[in-house]
Amino acid sequence: MSSLLLDQIEADIEGVLKATPGLALAKVLRADKGLTEADVAEKLVTLTGEDKIGLGLVVLPAEVIGADRNLPGMSLRVMASVQVIEAVLFNRDATNGTGIKASVAALRVLNTLHQLRVGNRLLYADRDPVEALPMKKGFVGYNVTVYAEHNGAGDAERVLDLAFAIDDDAKMVISTATSGAAIYYTDDGSFPGETNAEAMLYTGPITITTGMTFRAAAYASPLNPSGISEVRIVIADGSITLNGRVMTMGGRAILL
Repeated sequence: MSSLLLDQIEADIEGVLKATPGLALAKVLRADKGLTEADVAEKLVTLTGEDKIGLGLVVLPAEVIGADRNLPGMSLRVMASVQVIEAVLFNRDATNGTGIKASVAALRVLNTLHQLRVGNRLLYADRDPVEALPMKKGFVGYNVTVYAEHNGAGDAERVLDLAFAIDDDAKMVISTATSGAAIYYTDDGSFPGETNAEAMLYTGPITITTGMTFRAAAYASPLNPSGISEVRIVIADGSITLNGRVMTMGGRAILL
């Protein structure tokens, strides 16, 4: 799953919370990695401008928490959380605070995000979506959690998988239907990719002997790589088999 997708979910949640009338007085913060509770607390009690607000909504980094192996393509479950943190003394001050308790704000966040459509994804609350947070004295906090299902290949589709054939000269031919893809292969069992010094760029039919095992994969940015094919070759009694399948010289390519 691309980080761009997670960033988009976080940005959309941040934007919709800022646009929600019942939360307009709260300070919405988007958490950077490494942002601590102490950092958030400090921001809440030192908000500048005419008022000290004292109520913050912290959009935490979205996370991938599961994948469904039984569905085709990339099917992922994403978790998104918003921390509602209140600096009580500032927030409940009639002049400078928002007057919105953390518990009320948490319910408003939940009401805003549940069943919210973000692109082609629907955010939804699961069991126990609001959880009280342990906070230091003077602060009250809640964690609001929603989920989204993501189906598809993310920001990049995958290079089409490799097909193999034997040409009229009894050499192995490797191909992919993805135009312009670079194919790398190895015959020592190692990873078939440009980052491996032992991998070879495929430029034409390969001479083969019985007992050889090839691994191969195709690459074409910005697409995700193809699957890695592993092909075992046996030549016996005048026939050639790839992974146990008898091949006809000059015949059609097959997926392996």
